[in-house]
Order: sequence, then structure tokens, then C-alpha cells
Amino acid sequence: MTTEEKLIRTTYFLGLIPLTVGLLIFLTWWTGKVWFLVTMHRLEEYGLLWVLISLPIGLMGLLTAGAYIFKTYKTNLKKGIIGLLCVLINIPVLLWVIKTQNDIEQRTYTRIYNKTDENFKEVVIENSVSSRQFGSLDKDDYKTRYFYPFYLNGDFDSSPLVDPARLIITTEKEKKVIGLKTIYKNDGIKIIVDKDFKVTVKRPYED
Repeated sequence: MTTEEKLIRTTYFLGLIPLTVGLLIFLTWWTGKVWFLVTMHRLEEYGLLWVLISLPIGLMGLLTAGAYIFKTYKTNLKKGIIGLLCVLINIPVLLWVIKTQNDIEQRTYTRIYNKTDENFKEVVIENSVSSRQFGSLDKDDYKTRYFYPFYLNGDFDSSPLVDPARLIITTEKEKKVIGLKTIYKNDGIKIIVDKDFKVTVKRPYED
């Protein structure tokens, strides 16, 4: 294997390893929110640590890509540019992860269980500024969506003042509006509607 081949392979490695591991950490954290309604705080710590580790790895990738391009720009510039892009792509991906994570932390992932004897034609959670439609929901079934709680006191110092949310259920017979207990941002909850249309709000660890 020539020196040039070693340089470009090293560049690919130094570019794609931070990208792959970083995305795996983030997507696993996101999956915990969506499927298990939990926040994996340890993965948040791993993600931050991996960003710090990836910085010197990325710098090394830039150096090897630059060395390869310097040696082969007359004969194989295209491969060098591809290697350089493998390193640089980490920057927009990191910015996307940060933006997406910030948005996810404003949400509450919500799983609604229909334990009644009726099918729901439409299910909606709303507050004064936002609304989230769950669509139809058959009896003995459930659906998971996310909802944006709203804090009336904005950047609160201690305890947030939460805008009350409502659960609106439409059946063949009627429309029911049910007040919900406080729903906080960056949380995961289960909303269980029993046969009498009484609602219980639980978190996964309360099962």
C-alpha cells in the first residue's frame, strides 16, 4: 500500500468514525424518547464527550486530507476532495443534531391508550398556542405522538407556570374535553382513558 493510499484511507476513517458514532448516540437517545418515553441522560453525557473527542480527530482528518491533496492534486484530486468532504460533513451534521435536540427538548412525547368501549374518531391535545392531532384511535389500542407544552412565564427562575392542556376526544356519539394535569417539556407520559372516560397520566417509571 502506497503512502497516498494510507493517507486517503486514514482520512476516510477520521471523517466517518466521528460521524457514525455521533449519529448512533443521538439516534439511540431519540429512540428512547419515542419508543420508551424516557430521557437517557447518560447518552447526553456520552454525546458531549464524543463531540470533545471528535474535535482532534477531525483536525487530524483535515491534515491527512490536505497531505493527500498536496501529493496527488495533479493525478487524483477528486478522491482527495471526497476525503475532505468526509471530514467536513461532520460540521453540518453536528449543527443539525444540536438544532434537532433543542427542538426535541421542547416536546413531550405522549402515548395515549384507549381503554374505553368505543373507537375514537379523533384525538387532540391542545393548549392556548399549539395543537397536536393523534388521528383516530381504536379501542384497546394506543398511539404515540409529541406535544409542545407552553410555559406562561417564559424563562422561569424556579418553577414553570404551565399553560393547562386539554385532551379532546371525538367519538360517534359526542365530543369530550378533558383537562390534563400539568405536562412539562422534555418529558414522556402515558395518558390512559378508561371506560368512564376518566384520564390517568403516568410516566413510564410509575407503572
